[in-house]
Amino acid sequence: MKKEFFGLLCGCTLLPAFLHAQTERPNIVIVLADDLGWGDVGFHGSEIKTPCLDALVGEGVELERFYTSPISTPTRAGLMTGRYPNRFGVRSAVIPPWREDGLDENEETMADMLARNGYKNRAIIGKWHLGHTKKVHYPMNRGFSHFYGHLNGAIDYFDLTREGELDWHNDWETSAMVSCMDRGIGAIVDALKKKGIMDNTFFIFFSDNGTAGVPGSSSGPLRGHKFDEWDGGVHAPAVLYWKKAEKQYKNLSSQVTGFVDLVPTLKDLVGDHSRPKREYDGISILPVLNGKKTCIDRDFYLGHGAVVNKDYKLIRKGMKPGLDLKQDFLVDYKTDPYEKKNASAGNEKIVKALYEVALKYDTITPCIPEVPYGKGRDGFKAPKEWKVVR
Repeated sequence: MKKEFFGLLCGCTLLPAFLHAQTERPNIVIVLADDLGWGDVGFHGSEIKTPCLDALVGEGVELERFYTSPISTPTRAGLMTGRYPNRFGVRSAVIPPWREDGLDENEETMADMLARNGYKNRAIIGKWHLGHTKKVHYPMNRGFSHFYGHLNGAIDYFDLTREGELDWHNDWETSAMVSCMDRGIGAIVDALKKKGIMDNTFFIFFSDNGTAGVPGSSSGPLRGHKFDEWDGGVHAPAVLYWKKAEKQYKNLSSQVTGFVDLVPTLKDLVGDHSRPKREYDGISILPVLNGKKTCIDRDFYLGHGAVVNKDYKLIRKGMKPGLDLKQDFLVDYKTDPYEKKNASAGNEKIVKALYEVALKYDTITPCIPEVPYGKGRDGFKAPKEWKVVR
């Protein structure tokens, strides 16, 4: 019985697992785009053409309320663990080249869980961004059987080096990278179909956060961009294909779900009913996928005082200085889908309830203290070929 878990190098990370037809358990493919804005895909009206993704939306379902962290490392950490990233000190910043920290080695990853459940081939291809100086943080020591990609974020995708800041998001290059990613996704889908295993594949695509706000990228009508808890930073374009859930697509599209839900969902999907090593913050959406439930009623924590549910979002003032909020900000999606007006007046009970949810998670004490982004930058020199030797 052959099982694979693979990825894509094209400005994104792909985490798939193939399982052949001798078993009912699915192949798993996760495509994680980097800094792809809500308005950067064809199915949201972008000038950038994404015919392969558009076709996947036609065959599968767009997850219209899929949420992430507003920056890369926290999203990847939550995706890997099913837990909010402030539990292990990676909420406010990405892991820069000059730091030695990484994803807490005591956290069980998605790849660890799949290994326990018989998925023998588990590959990550593309961007890691969860630790790059110590072997304990290396992907091969976090449950993966194959790694082909880069350890740092913000590399130059043309010469594959990490030099300076993120500098490939200009007008022409952003379009080129999105189109390249789209073609790569198309090639993977074509390969799955030719092998006759697409219908036994759980395939999900989403972006790790919103656009960086540079020329050539777009949040569409959404407010804000990367780094913000406004929807332009955390409301990601997302697509799911799983043939067995086809009858539930219409109902599934409007459910509030997100990056921390993948691990608990896949754990249920592969039939693992054991208690997780550490309690998940995400939930399994399998009951909606298989039609046993029709609605996900939950509050989803976005970080830095922000909580969203199917009707409202609250952002606490003072939790993110860059947002410059003078008071707590309540979004009423029914009347204001693009977060233009503060709906707090007259909705004090709703504000209070969401405030208490946000406070619960904002006051988590991480098992590993969060390190300021710039610590260790002075005098830093990159190791030769970014080799991990200790």
